[in-house]
Amino acid sequence: MKEHQPKLQTVHCIAHRLELAIKQASKNVPMVCKMDQFLINIFLFYHNSTLNRGLLRRTAEALGVTRFIPTRTGGTRWIGHTQNALTNLLSGYPAIVQHLLEIKEHNQTSNDSKGKSAGFLKLLLSRPFLGFLHFMVDVTNILGRLSRTFQRMDMNLPEMPKLVKDTVTSLDKLKSQQGPALRQFQRAATDGTFHGHKIEGEPINKAECDLAVTSITEAINIRFDIDAIQLAAAKVINFKSWPIEAERDFGDAEIAELVDYFSPVLEKAGTNTNSIEMEWSSVKESAYTDYKPVYNASWEQLGVKYRVDAENLFSLVDLILTIPAHSVECERGFSQMKRVKTDWRNQLTSTALTSTLRILMEGPSIKEFDPLPAIIFWNSVAKRVRRPFQPPYGKRTPAVEAEKEIVESDDGE
Repeated sequence: MKEHQPKLQTVHCIAHRLELAIKQASKNVPMVCKMDQFLINIFLFYHNSTLNRGLLRRTAEALGVTRFIPTRTGGTRWIGHTQNALTNLLSGYPAIVQHLLEIKEHNQTSNDSKGKSAGFLKLLLSRPFLGFLHFMVDVTNILGRLSRTFQRMDMNLPEMPKLVKDTVTSLDKLKSQQGPALRQFQRAATDGTFHGHKIEGEPINKAECDLAVTSITEAINIRFDIDAIQLAAAKVINFKSWPIEAERDFGDAEIAELVDYFSPVLEKAGTNTNSIEMEWSSVKESAYTDYKPVYNASWEQLGVKYRVDAENLFSLVDLILTIPAHSVECERGFSQMKRVKTDWRNQLTSTALTSTLRILMEGPSIKEFDPLPAIIFWNSVAKRVRRPFQPPYGKRTPAVEAEKEIVESDDGE
């Protein structure tokens, strides 16, 4: 494709890049691999046994624990799955540990279940392992926030460099100071117990935590290596990158670089590239005048006011903003289509399927949806009475009964 269009920009979905970076980094950290394997094993222990799951539910009800079933980790969404798995495990920790202790001490339990429960208890009652789990909660909270931001529908590529930089900075801070989850665990385990169960071992190994952070940040920096064109676009397109106070030369070099790179495409579309730099200076000054502070500005609002006077600059801006940042909507569409067009509904026409997918993906949530306008429209556009042979609901009033008798007498005559 680049043979026909040399200026074509190839963009790998930023949400996928983040997932691949984390999965690659986790393979280089033994404690992360150990944590992943533990989360998978304890999920399968309860998922594959109705008896274990039922006994765990009974134990949780007795202890007043509401969130206790371990969930799976791994898969294509490492960050989201791991974050949920850690949250569920730690919130259900009292019930899970109590149930595993009952299995270990029960005489009628199989040797296989006793062996597995003993292995799980060894880790769940280990102070360094529990500390690392809470440390990873802090890590996944930071990464999860970035992942959710990358999946927004209005996410554009120029915003990416600052978001990645802020995330790497937040991760590096975990080397010098503890995160909220780890601090909470350290306070709770001061007396050597956690949720009433005695834990053993030394405090958390800081070297293992630093290794995890270093591996993750290095993988992110490698995956999100940004070229000069994307950096130039990020500086001038993202208003959060603009200086608070106006600078006369801000963005001039980046605009010139973007014009030189995209000039063949812009000129082919009828854009006067020689006027872009002059229009940039005018629009930049107007943005600082109209918006205080300037990061509240948006290209949509500026376009309404100044597109007529700076149409060449806005052609360049439109070109940059149309570069897709992710393919999340495509994946959501495929997932929704699998739920809609099942084996029992494989005769859906393309029109009905398209309408259903549009409602699911672009419509409001069930809690926010108001069906009344649709019902009124459905009734008002009918050419004949809806369900004419359906008797009315509720008790008949005397007037209705009298009218019915008159109609029947007329029919008899």
